[in-house]
Amino acid sequence: MKPLKGLRLLVVDDDDDLREMMADEFGYAGAEVFKAAGGNEALEMLATVDIQAVVTDLKMPNGDGMSILRGVQTLKNPPRALVVVTGFSDISNDEFTKNGATAIFPKPFDFAEVILSLRKTLQF
Repeated sequence: MKPLKGLRLLVVDDDDDLREMMADEFGYAGAEVFKAAGGNEALEMLATVDIQAVVTDLKMPNGDGMSILRGVQTLKNPPRALVVVTGFSDISNDEFTKNGATAIFPKPFDFAEVILSLRKTLQF
């Protein structure tokens, strides 16, 4: 079964290997995956491509995860699920949720939990 079949998902991470691994995992789950290496690139893509969900790292050069959360609020058709993954445990979840994050996962994270979160948020 492909639990994310039909989902258009953007993976954002400045770590090339992790970005590719996430793209592969979400692709195996059936999502159509787009990739960006930073927040600025992600926001450019989100302005032109209809994306339903974003999974983004927090700390990145060239636009961090928080800039993505704030930037999607200005889009005509923003993604409905915004998942933040981070290796920083000292960050307040409240700050992310008030800026639109639907879930926050510490690295390393379990892909099954992220997929379940996406399905719940999107009622997929």
